[in-house]
Amino acid sequence: MKTVKDLIKTVFVLIAFSSFSAFADVKIVSPAVEHSKIWANKQVLVINATEGEEVFYSFTTTDPLRNGFAYDEPVLIDMTGDVEVHITSVNKKRQRTDYVLKFTVDESLADKLVSFEEREFVRNFNENPILNLDCGKELEIPSEFDYSISCVTDDTSLEAGRGIYVSPESTLDRYVSLTLKSKSDNYWNYVIHVSPVVKGEFTKSPVPFEIEDWSKIKLIDNKFIYCIDDGWWQRSGQEFEIDRSVNHTIKWQSVDYDPFNSVESYEIPATPVIHCVTMPDSTIEITLEGDESYRFAKNKRSSSFIAPGLHNKITVDAFQGENFSTLLAVDVYSENVYQGQLYASVQVNRKRPQPPQIVLSDTRKVCRDDVSFRIEPADEEHNVQYFISKHPILNFEQITGYMSLDIKEKIPVSAYEKYNGSELNLTAEDDVPAYYKVYAYSIDKWDNVSSLSVCDVIIDKCNYFINPKSSSENSDGTFANPFKDLSEVEEIANSRNVSNFYIYGRVNMKEQNLSIKRTCHFTGVNDAQLILDDNSAIYVMAGTLTFNDMVVKSVASERDNKSVLFSVTDGALFINNCEISFGRNKSSVIVNAVKSSVDIKDSSLSSYSNDYAAIIASNKAKVNVRHCRLSTVAATNVCVSAKSSTLGLFESNCIVNGINGRIIELFNSKANIELNSFNAKNIQTNAKNETVWKDEKSKVSELKNNLSGF
Repeated sequence: MKTVKDLIKTVFVLIAFSSFSAFADVKIVSPAVEHSKIWANKQVLVINATEGEEVFYSFTTTDPLRNGFAYDEPVLIDMTGDVEVHITSVNKKRQRTDYVLKFTVDESLADKLVSFEEREFVRNFNENPILNLDCGKELEIPSEFDYSISCVTDDTSLEAGRGIYVSPESTLDRYVSLTLKSKSDNYWNYVIHVSPVVKGEFTKSPVPFEIEDWSKIKLIDNKFIYCIDDGWWQRSGQEFEIDRSVNHTIKWQSVDYDPFNSVESYEIPATPVIHCVTMPDSTIEITLEGDESYRFAKNKRSSSFIAPGLHNKITVDAFQGENFSTLLAVDVYSENVYQGQLYASVQVNRKRPQPPQIVLSDTRKVCRDDVSFRIEPADEEHNVQYFISKHPILNFEQITGYMSLDIKEKIPVSAYEKYNGSELNLTAEDDVPAYYKVYAYSIDKWDNVSSLSVCDVIIDKCNYFINPKSSSENSDGTFANPFKDLSEVEEIANSRNVSNFYIYGRVNMKEQNLSIKRTCHFTGVNDAQLILDDNSAIYVMAGTLTFNDMVVKSVASERDNKSVLFSVTDGALFINNCEISFGRNKSSVIVNAVKSSVDIKDSSLSSYSNDYAAIIASNKAKVNVRHCRLSTVAATNVCVSAKSSTLGLFESNCIVNGINGRIIELFNSKANIELNSFNAKNIQTNAKNETVWKDEKSKVSELKNNLSGF
């Protein structure tokens, strides 16, 4: 016994129809004018008509009943250009209904097809516009096409091309319309004749009576006399009604009396109940509950016929992308004798449902905080499955859009989770950007699966861009929407554990100080410059500040409000590959470090003023300088002044220019000085102008340093 999907079982009881209203109208299967009025191929006329309904057509404006053709099978309309088809149907009551189809055929549109697969698919169909396709055989529709397939439906939505077929167990014989839409928005329409491969029994028993509409019995052979349920014997030509809720026996024998005449009989079983059951593969299986002798057969009233012969069951299936529904009329036989008609309302929906919508709390391309989202199905009855994919740390090229984020990945079905309707969260660390892809799809009650909804979510709490040429309003500091200046920097830097600022072009700091209390990195891009006025300075307080690949300048003026460019307290300063120039009227110190760490590499630092100039002044600090050029100009100069500190100076060129000058002065400090070049200009030759001066509490290790001008 087959397992019934979800234990859903729909039972349709016998219904006696006085008039078959469900089939009262002609149904035009092709051309599918609901999709388009312009076709790239010649069209086939396919009409579903009901029993007793006559259909006529013509390709002129003349009356089809007078000068038209009778429709009895699909017809190729061998016409191009503007086409007008007039259709007239006449029912049993001689009531007339008229239809007009207007469309255009332009076969030159096929020239707009690009791929070989598209052209071959269309060429093969054009050679035979009605494709006979056996059940179980797949038709591969190129993915370049969108398609719709229908037997007459109000749903005109299209899906991406794929392989389509119906179950090899299907017993329905029917015509469907295949509509194709190309990438150039041109349309083709063809017809598929679905042919069942299942065969039924073909034996039918000859009996001298007829059964009509289950309960009406006609005695038709005058060679016999008849008896119903042990009643009186009677001659042929009689008609009578029986109660089909119970079994009956009908007997007959020759009218010529002979004591040896044989008496034949036939058991008329009670009427069955028709069952329609949805199977695990979403096909519909139709069976009869009652006497085991009951069988189904083709009924000419139905627009969809079952395979020839007698069947103990009917299997109904549809193509992928089709929503097939009909009131199926079938003839019923028992012991190969016709009993009457039954009707089953069936629907097999294999159209993909609409994909769900992923609703984000932040829809920006780059989000600055954690993002929440919910998933909204197109229909509340749909089940939603989702998967969240988190990808490796983004690099600079990806953040700035120079490297694609289009990641292709195959997610196994087993990885998806059922969405329960709650809000979900995507998070990122303060110091690491996060890149998420969210996938979701819907499953309808037919187990059809929608296409994937996919969205990219980038959460970047640490990378910000500054470009004075930005024309963006309400900037968020992303690469696409950068800040114009440094006005947002301090608030951001002190609210994040780590922040990176990328500077493009020439950025001015006017009447502004920066106070950094956490970890903050400045990186120049494309010859970036940071220009400070004489009332601006940078403070690092228990934080870490890094400057990379940029020019930093602050020029002297008559005012001398800020004598230190970088003031570092209980923090750290790193300078890499930078050019820093700092000038003041009286006193200029580029770095003043207290209880801090200073590391400078591959950079050029210049400090100049009238009275005093220094590069680094440290107190209880750790200072390392490597591969640098240090230059001071003032009456009194010193490149590095260290108090209670440790100093490492390696492979650097240090220059002092002025009346008094020292390269290094040490107070209760330790220094390791190797492979440097020390130069003095305009220095007075006296004892105070030593290259490296130290007090008695200091220790110095020197190796291969070159001196000039001292």
